[in-house]
Amino acid sequence: MFFLFLFPIVVLAQYKNDNVKFKNVYLEDFCETLKNNPGYVLLDVRSKGEYADTSANNYLNIGHLKNAINISVDELPIRLGEIKQWSNKPVFVYCSHSQRSRRASAMLADSGFANVMNVNGGLSFFNQYKANQLPCADEYYQTANTYKFINAPELLSKLKKREDIFLLDVRNDSVFKGISNNEAMNASGKIKGAVNIPLTEVTNRLSEIPLNKSLIIIDDAGNESPKAAKILMDNGYKNISLAFNGMNMWNATPLAEMKSKEQFWSNGFSYTMITADEFSSLALLPGSVIVDVRASEEFNNKAKDSWRNRGNIKGAVSIPFVSFPQR
Repeated sequence: MFFLFLFPIVVLAQYKNDNVKFKNVYLEDFCETLKNNPGYVLLDVRSKGEYADTSANNYLNIGHLKNAINISVDELPIRLGEIKQWSNKPVFVYCSHSQRSRRASAMLADSGFANVMNVNGGLSFFNQYKANQLPCADEYYQTANTYKFINAPELLSKLKKREDIFLLDVRNDSVFKGISNNEAMNASGKIKGAVNIPLTEVTNRLSEIPLNKSLIIIDDAGNESPKAAKILMDNGYKNISLAFNGMNMWNATPLAEMKSKEQFWSNGFSYTMITADEFSSLALLPGSVIVDVRASEEFNNKAKDSWRNRGNIKGAVSIPFVSFPQR
């Protein structure tokens, strides 16, 4: 039996009011769109702490765009007067994942702003693509972080070149070994050659981490690696990079950008992890069977939590996970 495991990623699809009240700008078009809109304004609608890379939630400190005006989406209704002078200018709105920016974009459009553009994917996608798909990244991106972010293709490139790096995996040891009670995390696998020192043990195991090598820290989804970086920096480590969004991004990056990644990655399972793009190709093959294991309410777009109602794949068979063993 050939069993496919579709890696869970958030697909930033068009929302109901996208390209109606405001336009949606995708990162691959971002640089060119800025050039074609002289006099534009950048509006960052995250919190002040996120903008300054000082948020107590370290994983939200992912830089900002140069010369952007920072007004959080929660303060925007009472601070519109500060930007009203640019109501006829192109206004590019962004946040971390383009959820808050959509709310802000709709708010601006409803308040008379004539040319509002939501940056789809926000700074998360910006950091994911800036190394190899955003030629204007260095011109527009800045951060107060003393560590760097590298995306999955960059990490793979370093591994292929056999660069003298120390790859530190700060996930729980059970996840690293693939024996935790969280199957999704187990399935993420691990990078070959990575040294596993769980975040809770980093402080007591500094002697195992070399001071004279470039360090790359990897975790599950980007939440723990900034904490590990702070511990290391407080103890004199300097050349530190974080694998952006951790193993989630490693697995979610299309194989077209990750050729030969299997040489440097293993998960020890009999099923295969695939991305959304790979799923699109495989789903078209004759004889493909697609099984949707979500709750039937989600499959039928009737879940109480509206964000769970994302539609379904045509032709998919709905077998909720809770009843899977019986069917």
